Amino acid sequence: MYNQVSSWIVGSESSQGRQWKHRMSHILEFDAEERILRVTVQDELTDAGAKDLYKTVQRFLSSNEVRGGILDLSPVKSLEMGLTTVRSIAKSPPLFAGPQVRVIVASGDLIFGMSRLFQISRSEIHSELYVVHTLDEAYKIHGLQSPHFKPVETE
Repeated sequence: MYNQVSSWIVGSESSQGRQWKHRMSHILEFDAEERILRVTVQDELTDAGAKDLYKTVQRFLSSNEVRGGILDLSPVKSLEMGLTTVRSIAKSPPLFAGPQVRVIVASGDLIFGMSRLFQISRSEIHSELYVVHTLDEAYKIHGLQSPHFKPVETE
């Protein structure tokens, strides 16, 4: 069972001056034995949420020894993230130092396509990035037989 670790409320003003909000929830989990970080984004993937998530993972990685990561986007039902954000994050410094394996799980066609765009944009920086359709595929790439992910507390 997943525990919600963090969420954001992102506001933007409409032309009538009303406030509308988007919520992006994510879960950080870590398998301490295998040293794999798994991040699961739930419900909605937004521009601001993706940028904040990048910073959250960056903080975790700065104080933990991690050998690889999984970004699970399979629970995402709504995509509110533009190509500009995908390209901007792709051009950001790599979160993982060295050749750690990272896997993006994207089951829907649109999210899979955006993930492939990110992978292609990132290819000259880091080649150990894979995009797959299922979590089982991600586990196989990491060589995980029986993963034991536990929730990570974030600020």
